[in-house]
Amino acid sequence: MSVRFPIVLAMLIGVAGCTVPRGGAMKSELASASQSENFVVRRLDAAAVERSRQSMAVGLPDTFKSATPLATGMISPGDRLALTIIESTGSGAPSAINGRLDIDPVQVGTGGELTVPYAGSVPVAGKSVEESRQLIQRRLANKLYRPQVLLRKVDEPSRTVSIVGNAAKGGSFQIGPGMVRLADLVGAAGVEADRPDQIQLELHRSGERGTTTLRQILQDSSENVPLRPGDLVTVTRQAGFVTVMGAASVPGRVEITRPNFSILDVLATSRGLDDNAADPSGVFLFTRADQGGTPTVIYEIDIRDPMQIQLAKDFRISDNDLIYVSTASFAQTRKVLGAITGSLTTASNLVR
Repeated sequence: MSVRFPIVLAMLIGVAGCTVPRGGAMKSELASASQSENFVVRRLDAAAVERSRQSMAVGLPDTFKSATPLATGMISPGDRLALTIIESTGSGAPSAINGRLDIDPVQVGTGGELTVPYAGSVPVAGKSVEESRQLIQRRLANKLYRPQVLLRKVDEPSRTVSIVGNAAKGGSFQIGPGMVRLADLVGAAGVEADRPDQIQLELHRSGERGTTTLRQILQDSSENVPLRPGDLVTVTRQAGFVTVMGAASVPGRVEITRPNFSILDVLATSRGLDDNAADPSGVFLFTRADQGGTPTVIYEIDIRDPMQIQLAKDFRISDNDLIYVSTASFAQTRKVLGAITGSLTTASNLVR
């Protein structure tokens, strides 16, 4: 026994002086580091939740939404019309247009209007050529003496639209019956709709572009915009992931499987916190939402607080966000006690 006792004593001293392996930083350590590092820790609040919703919002520009659908066989934006105005001179009164005015082909505007001398802006989109001719003639009745109007289409512009990317039948399509709106194009191109919130659609039109999702155009009619000649749609699948680290029950990567995926959804997928190690008052969110300034903001969540739980339920997680669950100080103490207990057991066996 006299030989083994120094060995036991040395083992106990070694345990007392060693650094026990740790599962991660404690809440107090993160708070302390924020005072010297290039980041700041803030408690999750309602303003942060609202900013997370705004950062996730996507939608097409109002100029796309206000466009009128192109009607087959009718005048549409982009059509070129030749116009002739004839004024009767039988009354002997002088003619404002010397009897006849031939107007070079005029293109129908994006809003569906045609600019006509003496008549101003005339809405012609969605009307037949004859209906438009009669409308222009009525507009001129108060300006000219017994006017007559001749109107015809000069040529039919290309009505081609294109879709590329994650589409089984991507390519070019002609606007026409059954191919009037964005959803028609997406359907014809064979875009998979199993997870519509992950299907991102980027629409390019006349130097302008906007982004929406398949879910949005299926649920919000204003996002299902009318097609325009020359439109280009790029389809991508955005499968988002969140990383969970620290004292979670199952750390790792969590897939964002639906819209409005929240902090609580991520923790639930990770099977909650590790009861033996986690500090429930120290859950930290590193997010790209609401960033751009200096220092970087890290949000702290105390899931013991009912109000904090509600905020965590409402906060919208973004792709590449990270959730870190800090380690409870008692868990660290227990690790030390466990190491000492194990050493004492070993020492006892040696003494025997």
